Amino acid sequence: MRRFLALLVIMSIVLSISPSSATLQAAAGDISVVSSSHENKFPNEILFRVEASSTSEIKKITLYYKIGGASVMSYAYPTITPGMTVSTQYALNTQRTYIPPSTEVSYQWQVEDAAGNNIKTDFTSFNYDDVRFKWEKQTREGVTVYWYKGSQVSANELLDAASAAIRRLSA
Repeated sequence: MRRFLALLVIMSIVLSISPSSATLQAAAGDISVVSSSHENKFPNEILFRVEASSTSEIKKITLYYKIGGASVMSYAYPTITPGMTVSTQYALNTQRTYIPPSTEVSYQWQVEDAAGNNIKTDFTSFNYDDVRFKWEKQTREGVTVYWYKGSQVSANELLDAASAAIRRLSA
């Protein structure tokens, strides 16, 4: 149990709070992104959804996503039926593409129409959390401990140990 909690401490050092829905940029040409969302279906998949409209036929939608602190951007082409209004989704299989719990995932959509217009949403970031458990969290001196079993006392002991280790390594 202590090893598991220590692993949670290490993983949580790099985590940050992030928004859960996309901030959409202003319309590009005549394209507008009506909605953009994601659904965490841990441990099986992340479901990304988008709806866009245009005065010209929408021909292509691309999902760009980044897992963790990777410098490489991945992309996917969800299936669409071209039209003036298009809704689509893409399921990222997290059984095949392993993503550790609490990893930050960032994504954006690009929509292109027949008139040559295109638009990209701003990036949206969220933590791919294990939603099967009700997580508790405690933060001190830049270290966050997450747990779902155990006590606040155990969490404080781990925070004390992490803080002491950071002070030793920083000296």
